[in-house]
Amino acid sequence: MSGISDKMAAFAVERVAYISKLKNPSEQQTMFAELWQKREGGAELSVAETRALKTLLAAEKAAEKSAAASRAARRILNAEKEEARKRETRQKILLGALCMKLINERRDFTANGWADWKRELDGFLTKTADRALFDLPPLAEQPDPAESDGLF
Repeated sequence: MSGISDKMAAFAVERVAYISKLKNPSEQQTMFAELWQKREGGAELSVAETRALKTLLAAEKAAEKSAAASRAARRILNAEKEEARKRETRQKILLGALCMKLINERRDFTANGWADWKRELDGFLTKTADRALFDLPPLAEQPDPAESDGLF
């Protein structure tokens, strides 16, 4: 049939195979598959059937493109959720390490809110990335004693 490129025909063959495996294809999908199979069987399509087939083919292509975009968006959201989980897990590990340090030092500590914990974390955390997890500023650069010229 004229008007359908080889690329679109290949897509149609794949899409009909996909539709045939569905338990409950939509009415639109069923009509598309029937028209395509009729065309592939060598039957002559009427002008109305040809128009319908082209329209349904375009709709199936758009549906596939939309599904691909939805999958891409879902991957982005899942990646963001995973990063948030990793951040929260690291925060819990660091807070647990701080608690263990306080217990091991047998230090009396009573927190009256998050500000008290942040003060303790400020003195405890040394890595810039760990400090950033709790919105703490990076520590001032400490000069490396190996690089000192010995004057100070």
